Amino acid sequence: MNRNDETTQQLADALIVGTASLPASLSPDDRLELAWALKEAGAAAWNGEPQKTVAAANVLDRLCTIDTSLTRNASQLELAAVCTWVNGFADLTNSAMTQAIQHFDAAAAQFSALNQTANSNHTQIPKVIALCILGEFTRAQECGSQTLAKLMQDGDLHAACRLSINLGNVSLEISNYDAALDFFENGVAIATSLSDFERQAVCLTGAANVHKMLGNFPEAIEKYQRAAVIAAEHKFSFTQAVITESMALVQLTRGEYTAALKGLEQARTQFVALDVPQSYAITEKLLADSYLDLHLVPEARALFEQAIARFESLEMYFEKGSALAQLGRTLALSSSTRNQAIACFEQAETLFVKQEVPVGLASVKLARAELALVELNYSVAIKGANEAAAIFAQRNLRANELAANIVASFATLESGAVHDAASQLVTLNEEAKKLGLRSLEVRCLIGIGIAEQKRGNEAQAKGAFTSAIEAFEEQRSALPGDDIRSAFLVDHARPYVEMLRMALAAHDREPDEQTARTAIYWVEQLRARTLNERLGETRIRGRTENEDEETTQLRQRLNGLNRRAQQLIDEGEESNAVTDEAHRIERELLENARRNRIAMESDGRGSRRNVSDERNRDFVALQGMLGPEDALIEFGMLDDELFACVVTSDQLSIRRRLAHWPDVLEAIEVVQFQIDTLRIGASHAAQHQTRLVQRAQAASKSLYNLLWAPLSSAVASKQRVLVAPHAQLGNVQFAALFDGKRYLAEDKQIAIVPSAQSACHGLTRLPNAPERLLVMGDTLHLAHAREEALFVAKLFDNSTVLVDESATVENLRRECEGVDVLHLACHAHFRSDNPMFSALELADQSLAVIDAETLQLNSALVSLSACETGISQHERGDEMFGLVRAFLMAGASRIVASLWAVDDELTVRFMGSFYTALKRGNTPASALRSAQLDVMKTHPHPFYWAAFVLYGGW
Repeated sequence: MNRNDETTQQLADALIVGTASLPASLSPDDRLELAWALKEAGAAAWNGEPQKTVAAANVLDRLCTIDTSLTRNASQLELAAVCTWVNGFADLTNSAMTQAIQHFDAAAAQFSALNQTANSNHTQIPKVIALCILGEFTRAQECGSQTLAKLMQDGDLHAACRLSINLGNVSLEISNYDAALDFFENGVAIATSLSDFERQAVCLTGAANVHKMLGNFPEAIEKYQRAAVIAAEHKFSFTQAVITESMALVQLTRGEYTAALKGLEQARTQFVALDVPQSYAITEKLLADSYLDLHLVPEARALFEQAIARFESLEMYFEKGSALAQLGRTLALSSSTRNQAIACFEQAETLFVKQEVPVGLASVKLARAELALVELNYSVAIKGANEAAAIFAQRNLRANELAANIVASFATLESGAVHDAASQLVTLNEEAKKLGLRSLEVRCLIGIGIAEQKRGNEAQAKGAFTSAIEAFEEQRSALPGDDIRSAFLVDHARPYVEMLRMALAAHDREPDEQTARTAIYWVEQLRARTLNERLGETRIRGRTENEDEETTQLRQRLNGLNRRAQQLIDEGEESNAVTDEAHRIERELLENARRNRIAMESDGRGSRRNVSDERNRDFVALQGMLGPEDALIEFGMLDDELFACVVTSDQLSIRRRLAHWPDVLEAIEVVQFQIDTLRIGASHAAQHQTRLVQRAQAASKSLYNLLWAPLSSAVASKQRVLVAPHAQLGNVQFAALFDGKRYLAEDKQIAIVPSAQSACHGLTRLPNAPERLLVMGDTLHLAHAREEALFVAKLFDNSTVLVDESATVENLRRECEGVDVLHLACHAHFRSDNPMFSALELADQSLAVIDAETLQLNSALVSLSACETGISQHERGDEMFGLVRAFLMAGASRIVASLWAVDDELTVRFMGSFYTALKRGNTPASALRSAQLDVMKTHPHPFYWAAFVLYGGW
């Protein structure tokens, strides 16, 4: 047998995959030939099919034990050296870097003792990789440079090419970009001469990475594309994944977030399939970087914490330092976690000092400068940002240098040196444009707008803010998912706020309809934007039928945990551990859904919006839908000033300075306290009814004086009022506001809409006539649900009734399509910690928000006859997150939902009155008011009659 014998290689491959057994009898020469064949297979597979490398090492270990000779001859020593070498590769795949280095050095010594210099040199090539992963870059560079010189001297070009790649990566890690580019270009030349296509693609990718770091994006993209063609043609899976990840990083740097997210998710999936834990861990961290850029703060924090743990276990200390620095930036966004942020920065600095990575230290300096800017410590921010910029400049990291200079300019601006800051920002903006760094360009434009505003140049400020908004909207419109678009808007709210500020000032100077229209437009730009966009979409609703297996398993696991938690509660046992695990599964489900959206998203950019063209459209349409007795009130806030926009069929107006926002929040708390007093039971309420009603009215009157009294003249003659609340006002029952003599419900029909734009949507999608009903009642969780369901169903001729064990989620999903009214009598709960898992409890499982929004409803009226179904969490651009939003997105035209825990028996009467009026032809708003007044006659406290609110229109 010869060392290159095809039969030997076939046997080695079969042993590795387990389709053959090690021959019981082999000559010393045969054993050695087989050992080399196993080495070739194991070394080739370590970064693509690591399980084969481990298998090769295991076979070699068994092969070495076959030797029964008492004498160690040269053949046996060589066999032992090969075995040691391959065990080093296996250590690499198992993330045991220190042990890998020991094996490589031992193998080198064994080959040297045999005078096999070439093989001894070759063992040091993978050692460079292990040292680099450990973050010992100086040792890696010294080892690699010495070995490369020997290989070139011996004319060993294949090995020299491999080592050039490793040294290029080392130089890249320690920010020696000139050396890195030389190594990679040398590798390209050698690989091309050898027709070694895989290493040619790897070296091109390495060179592209250098150009990316230097801000030479066109050169980087050209090399990535060349490498991608080679990798695809020859099916180099691992290299393809690396190129996909690298391209995504360029897109992330340039603010092309949709393409970047999709690329990173594709790379992550490929690395998982290839079972390469180091690469997978890095890609997860890069996804966290993307989330942080998009202001998905809780999601980014979770991923960074996971990445830090992975890097520690994999002994990837440079990457751990980078993740710590980014976690620090994430924690610094909240005042409650600032101390934790500083601790992260300190840990990252310690790692970067130990590894001698100045760029890492510069990244921490910049993060500290950003924190100082938030804390208004402008001199510290300027100093830190300038120091970071100087380090980045020394290494030609243009994008990083530009980001640091922008932070310094903002600190300069806020410190009062407006002229200097403006000049700096104009220069930086030109550089950002030249490099194609869209996100940095947006930041510069915002800074220029603020500077011009401070200098009193309103026209220039508007121009800069408008340009920033248009560039930002192009990025935002392409993003996949409500959560990402909403979070990204919050992080870029400043230009919208400043445009609103200038619009309100213009209206103060000249209070006419045109200035009012402009002000209302800018209020709308920060109000329920993603919900409005979703409502305007033409789409097929319903859960995807090809839900991945992992998501299905997570759902099943969550349902089981929820049932177990409820069982423990019913038995009086502790359920915290089960609940915590359920919450972890919930977060994982949301992350899976997000990544699935990302994977399916188009790479195309969004379209630029023409702000001036949009300003009049919605309000002209809205006014045309309002009758002479109709009005819309949209609340807004600037700084701590609550104001309102009033829209009628013939007028637009702005009412400034209604109240100080902290006073409003305090008044809401007092009202809620009075509502909560009735939770203690009917017997107590009966004993103290008069006093309790008086207290509730007094609290409600205080809130009325803040919210409604200043607007009463504008809406005094109006019978129907749509209210678009701001933030916590979304959980206020406006019908229960009391003027000292009467509740608003006694004079007006009130409905809640998320925004003026959603009001247009609702008023064009009138509810169906109540002919076909689906009524569901779950008595497992709510005692009177069956009675209520049967009572409502009897009022109509065409009713489908699902009660008790028939009131399941799957039955709901199957039967709801095409109904005119959907009535759900069941238990519910609102989750302030995770509104997407606020849920209705049906007979078999919970119907959470993420499931409810996939129902297929066609302009149905939906009654959520349960506790707290109307509560929403208002966050991320004043978006409302809760069950009401879910049913709006599912296609409901109107929703009746509750703001607090309702009385079970009295709700039967309330709903009977509501549906009786609805059947007579009343609108939902009129029917709801009729039911409120009916119950008010015998139960005057708002707790009983005012729990239910109408959403979407009248």
